[in-house]
Amino acid sequence: MFRKINFNLIKLVIVMIFSLGCSEKISIVTTSSDLTLHSEPSVTSKRNFTLIKNTTVLILEKGKKDIIDDNEDNWYKIKFGDYEGWIFGRYLWY
Repeated sequence: MFRKINFNLIKLVIVMIFSLGCSEKISIVTTSSDLTLHSEPSVTSKRNFTLIKNTTVLILEKGKKDIIDDNEDNWYKIKFGDYEGWIFGRYLWY
């Protein structure tokens, strides 16, 4: 009997193994749609890039607390490839 392989989980484990000893944390963008990467920790800041659902990112820094659409969480500075920016923590899974 074959089991369905969760490739996102496998990818996360591989990235975590290679990042041991690094201060950054690994996270996955968990939204029902794409998510905007902002230049500053604010919804009104410049939009740098759009991340697709289930994208694996590195968390570089925990930012200020904010409330967006009745959800309270922190902003997080993340890195994805050559892109760095801020996303709201409500949409991260780690």
